[in-house]
Amino acid sequence: MWIALSEYLRYTVETALGMRITSVGLAKKPRFCVYTALLAACKAMLCVLLAVLPGVPSAIVYLLLTVAAMAFVTVSYAGNWKNKLFSCMTGVMLRMLGKKLHHILVALLASPLLEKGQPLRYVVYYGLLLLVYLGAATLFAKVNRSFKTVRFHGAMVGAYAAALLLNLLLGTLEPVLLPLGTRYYALLLVCEAVYYLLLLAVQLILIRSVRAEVDAELTQKLWAQDKRQYEQRRETIEAINIKCHDLRHHIREIQNGAGEQYAADVAALVSIYDAGVQTGSETLDVILSDKRLLCETKDIPFTVMADGARLAFMEPSDLYALFGNLIDNAIEAEMRIEEPAERFISLIVCEKSGCTEICVENACTAAPDLSDGLPATSKADKTLHGYGLLSVRRIAQNYGGSLRLSHDDGVFTASVLFPPQ
Repeated sequence: MWIALSEYLRYTVETALGMRITSVGLAKKPRFCVYTALLAACKAMLCVLLAVLPGVPSAIVYLLLTVAAMAFVTVSYAGNWKNKLFSCMTGVMLRMLGKKLHHILVALLASPLLEKGQPLRYVVYYGLLLLVYLGAATLFAKVNRSFKTVRFHGAMVGAYAAALLLNLLLGTLEPVLLPLGTRYYALLLVCEAVYYLLLLAVQLILIRSVRAEVDAELTQKLWAQDKRQYEQRRETIEAINIKCHDLRHHIREIQNGAGEQYAADVAALVSIYDAGVQTGSETLDVILSDKRLLCETKDIPFTVMADGARLAFMEPSDLYALFGNLIDNAIEAEMRIEEPAERFISLIVCEKSGCTEICVENACTAAPDLSDGLPATSKADKTLHGYGLLSVRRIAQNYGGSLRLSHDDGVFTASVLFPPQ
């Protein structure tokens, strides 16, 4: 009983650790620690029950223990069932991989010190399992940093099922294969371990492809949102221009009579809204006028030297998204500078060696941390990490261009370069 109980507890803990590593991309529920403690107690009681009950097939025992470990992920983490199933199956694969590597080493060395019951056998086993878990933790921490949604393909379910059946079959045939020689048995184990490695590699590739799909979908949503905002801003600017036109007539009437100082003050206020940006591109004029008004309210000097005619090849929605995100990124950086006198944003659109360059500069006291070539977000919602500049980069790439970010002497520069169109 005690031997069976220790084996069941070991399997439960090892599998739970593997699932914990592969669940790094899932959000924990508010009472995560409470759920963890309760489920750990339930799994321990299940191990005791299975050890006490006689005649339970080992396949049924380990299936129940695996389901119990999966219950931990299901109850303790938020997200849809596909995400959780993906993490659970991957965690089981990690444990199986570590075990097979240990079997391969034992079969090849054939040392009496590595026979069952020897302390060195357990040291080697847990050393290999630790290496597998640490390597997997490093990989999954990188690929799951912004991993939120899994498109769980049916082929992956089949691959997992085949791996489990292979493990079960090899365990059943072990008494038959061992008399044939340790080399043949080790070769079969190597083939099985390679299969697990390939399966894990496919999982990592799947996660990366899913992230690309999610990024593309969110970028499309951002472009649609930017298009709607462009229409709203264009209507707002037109309404402001109409009001400014009417106010000029009222100011002239006041200037012809009394209250010249009052009229001068009103005229100064109106000039903020009346001095529209003229670049040669109606779309760009709307964008920059809107952003200039925003900079005025935030005490950020905003200078513009733009030849909008050079951007005639771009769609209005792309133009709005590109400049909106570039300038919003600069405004966000300037608002972190406490002294208004140190703030500035400069925008230049010009010809450069036959190409069209868009250059946005702003004050930046510290060089930003870059992740995949984009600054780390300062927003509370980390799921929106980098999507503004990611949208800029994708728009540039759609027109054959590129985005380059740099920081030098307290100035952050975002430069978009388009080839001749």
